[in-house]
Amino acid sequence: MNTIEKTKTEVMKKEKRTKVVPTQEQVDKMVLDYLKGAEKHAFQTKYVWDKEYTSIYKVFPANIDGKACYVTVTINGDKVEVEVRNTSWVTTKNQLGMLKNNVFRQEMKHKSIKLDSEMKLKMEIIKTFVESSIDAENLKSDIKRILK
Repeated sequence: MNTIEKTKTEVMKKEKRTKVVPTQEQVDKMVLDYLKGAEKHAFQTKYVWDKEYTSIYKVFPANIDGKACYVTVTINGDKVEVEVRNTSWVTTKNQLGMLKNNVFRQEMKHKSIKLDSEMKLKMEIIKTFVESSIDAENLKSDIKRILK
């Protein structure tokens, strides 16, 4: 090896050892990017021990009461579950991994699906409600009313 290649190798080894701790703004951006990516899809879900997929699951990023949150909608037959969860507790990359496990729980299997036109329209309406909502309780009741 010549000296230039040795120097490059040494620099690369030093760069590899350096641990970079992201700032809170960077972590918040990672959380928002993850939730926006999850929002693009709808999923069929089932527990890992079930044989058939039974529910439809959708995630929406939200800003409720001035806090970054996400809204999950689960439709199982006639039953509709709406959860609003805060993401302000995420301050590190490890907690980002915990958030990912909260959004897509490990005891559930998720399979991406395409929604029919009627359900797609309902999800678009829900998205506008989520984006304009300032109160979590009213949001839950509005979503349940739309889906029934």
